[in-house]
Amino acid sequence: MKHLITRFLNRFKIKYKFIIVVLPFLLISYFIIGAGAYLWMYCQTKDLITSQAEQNIMEKVSLFDSYMDDLLLSTDKLLYAPTMQRALQIEQAALSQEEYLALKDTMQSEIYDYFTKGDNSLYDVNIRNVYLMNDYHEFIVTDALYSYTLGNVRMLIQEYEPHARRLHGKVYLANEKPNHLYFVRTIYQGDIDHSDDQIGMIILDLNLCFFSEEIIANNVNDNISFALLDNQNQVVSNPSGLSDENCSSLVSNSSQRFDGNTYKGITHESAYSGYKIIGIINESGLYHDFTITFILVMLALVLSIVIIFCAIVFASNTISQQFQQFIKRLNDTDSFGEQALIRANSHDEFRDLTEVYNQMLQRVHTLTYTVYEKELSIKNAEIKAFQAQINPHFLYNTLDCINSLVGMGKTEETQKTVTALGNIMRMTIKGPDMVTIQQDVDFINQYLFIQKMRHQDKILFLVDIPPELYSYRIPKLILQPLVENAVIHGVSDLLGQGMIAIIGREKEDGIRFYIRDNGKGMDQGLADEINCYTAGEDPHKLSKKSSIGLLNIQHRLKLLYGAEYGLAIHRLSNGGTEITVNFPKQN
Repeated sequence: MKHLITRFLNRFKIKYKFIIVVLPFLLISYFIIGAGAYLWMYCQTKDLITSQAEQNIMEKVSLFDSYMDDLLLSTDKLLYAPTMQRALQIEQAALSQEEYLALKDTMQSEIYDYFTKGDNSLYDVNIRNVYLMNDYHEFIVTDALYSYTLGNVRMLIQEYEPHARRLHGKVYLANEKPNHLYFVRTIYQGDIDHSDDQIGMIILDLNLCFFSEEIIANNVNDNISFALLDNQNQVVSNPSGLSDENCSSLVSNSSQRFDGNTYKGITHESAYSGYKIIGIINESGLYHDFTITFILVMLALVLSIVIIFCAIVFASNTISQQFQQFIKRLNDTDSFGEQALIRANSHDEFRDLTEVYNQMLQRVHTLTYTVYEKELSIKNAEIKAFQAQINPHFLYNTLDCINSLVGMGKTEETQKTVTALGNIMRMTIKGPDMVTIQQDVDFINQYLFIQKMRHQDKILFLVDIPPELYSYRIPKLILQPLVENAVIHGVSDLLGQGMIAIIGREKEDGIRFYIRDNGKGMDQGLADEINCYTAGEDPHKLSKKSSIGLLNIQHRLKLLYGAEYGLAIHRLSNGGTEITVNFPKQN
């Protein structure tokens, strides 16, 4: 698969490869982001609206129950007052005409005054009429708003008394006529909680206008309406605008579609007689603004895709031109001179790379023709020369790796690789001779990053250096060449996965680093030669060219710190090589 993709991309120039590789991922990412954002916003909005609607409905149920509570307390005060208790136990048939009329006037006046004066005004609680039955099944009917015949009142009493008696003085609600709600309760002698002696019953005929005018008034959202249902889910009051049948069908909290709009019902039960208030959510109206917002967001995403596409085209062309110029100049360079220097017009990593490259050429040229006159100068020159060395194969391989990354459209990896190469070359040439271990670890990580870009998963690197060592100082360009030696001579030719470990530990007498690999292992003769090397010997006359790098490091450490410090190399029993580096502690 990878081979087919590579063959397909090789048909195009770098700038087109960049577009072909990046654009599909960009479109897929934006699609995932857009779809995910829409689903997340939709779910969040839906949950929020449902939560607000449920809270609103519960507030309406609470208001409804509070109205019923007020009526319950008010009728308690009226019916269990001494005057009304005595009147309810008088048999009206045994009275003379004058006594009956006086009793009737007293009771009607008591009821009328109670519900029309002070805090209990009937205009506040929307009472149409009051029907009162005494202990002898005789009736008192107020004519405050409407007049009912005695037969109609008797029918109401007979129908509702069994239900009210089972509740023992508590409220029974009933609905028989449109826009009428009956408040029914039985009356007992003395304390209702300790008496079973029923002496009467009261029915309040309530005007259901109080539901629409008081309970659901000041609704905070026009897309949420309410209806009152009885315990059989039959509509009692319906100011929602939907038909009674549609309201009843929404009791199951399901979403249904009426007249082109989608509605959802949320039901909460009252504390009285199983009556319910259903909140009806017009989801089409609620989510209309959300849909408009989503469309605007998607348009913004499309516009951003166009802008990013143009930026990708411009960036790919710029990077391609810079790399072509850089590689052409490298290929044309066969000797040092002004024509070998590279000039960059940009202010990015390419400029840093060209500057470091030019400085490297000048430094190599200067060191090549320098002759040192004093022994101390020779020692310092050897150290400087080693610091200035950089493997040309590493440079060309890294540049070739960068060119491949550009070809695959990996802009971020390209920039990081160029930056890492620039940092490596900068540290090779510039900076003090002594660096902190943290600075050296950062330098090694730059080198490892480039190797990971080149070898991918073929080589596994492990860096285990405790932060407690970071403040100590060591000579620069000691550990990195050892890691490079492990890569080139240790694991690069392995058929399987190579592993290189860089481990640092603090000892009582100094700092010790271990560079281990699982390669074929160093020749024991070379290892013994490096282990036995002394500072007075010339490393260029001792062994093969392949080991001159390790001998140079050994030479530097012996010159700087003495014979007790330096490299110790031995082959591992299960294959591979371990190089131990000893440094003194220097802050």
